Amino acid sequence: MVNMIKGSACNFLKVSETLIGKYMSPSSNVALVKKLMHDILSQDYVGDVSIVPERRMMSSLKLVSPNTFEEIAELMREGERQTWPRMEMIRISSQISRTLDGILGRAGEDGHSGY
Repeated sequence: MVNMIKGSACNFLKVSETLIGKYMSPSSNVALVKKLMHDILSQDYVGDVSIVPERRMMSSLKLVSPNTFEEIAELMREGERQTWPRMEMIRISSQISRTLDGILGRAGEDGHSGY
């Protein structure tokens, strides 16, 4: 479901690119926000462990505004609050990842693909 929504949003942004380019300056606020949203949505987020903050409602203007030092400090504290309860899971995931990397590395040295 999330991939479908993300894909739809990316397609909408691609289509809107024609209209924005035709009727607005590339440096307009609308064009800049569209580019930022496209850049965010087109990224692939991959990792062994994902730590995400609690969901909060915020204005779209806030997403493209610089954070204050206090806001950055609060985001860091929130990251810590979300991380500490997951430390054992992170340790185990990291150990598994290192083990698999070692196995794949040895398989590559032997001339085998590892599969």
